[in-house]
Amino acid sequence: MIKNIIILIIFVFIVLLLNYYNQKSSLSFKNNLISIEVEGSKVQFQNYGRVKRISQHFSNVQIEQIEIRVEKNSICFETARVEPLYEFTYNTKKIVRILFDTKEIKEVFSVNGLHAMQIVLNNGEILNLLVDDNDNKELIFLYGLNNKKFNALTQKLAKSPAVELEATSCMKFMSQWSVKHNDIDGMIGSIDY
Repeated sequence: MIKNIIILIIFVFIVLLLNYYNQKSSLSFKNNLISIEVEGSKVQFQNYGRVKRISQHFSNVQIEQIEIRVEKNSICFETARVEPLYEFTYNTKKIVRILFDTKEIKEVFSVNGLHAMQIVLNNGEILNLLVDDNDNKELIFLYGLNNKKFNALTQKLAKSPAVELEATSCMKFMSQWSVKHNDIDGMIGSIDY
């Protein structure tokens, strides 16, 4: 019995270790630098104008929103992390549909937990969006890139042909975090052990 438990613990440890070292995509904001990496392709943005941070807490999720002001427009970077005994229960597209009040989602690419998509909001606005969902306890969003930059970025990261994209803008935080979405809609659930 104890031998089986030890073997199971070693197996779980090896799987977690392999997962950690094989993670080939990421989206991060550190030291005023946005870094995006997919299978060895890396893009970094730096030297922006003003950076504004807002932290919020809704029931079981902590949200950090960062507005990066570039001339007249803003790029928005958001991190949502659930508390230790919770996890996101829906797939990424469904979470995006709920949080951004989305009518349509056009996925440009999805590679190892990094998704590039263009979404049409219910009010008709179009938004370019990157989502990192490599962890079921954390979601990272980057949105507000103009079409030219988004198109060049997706081509470099996905090594795919150009995708024609429509106009976009981001003048404010577009996600709609709320207790209703988190608890009542079931977007975040407890981990059952």
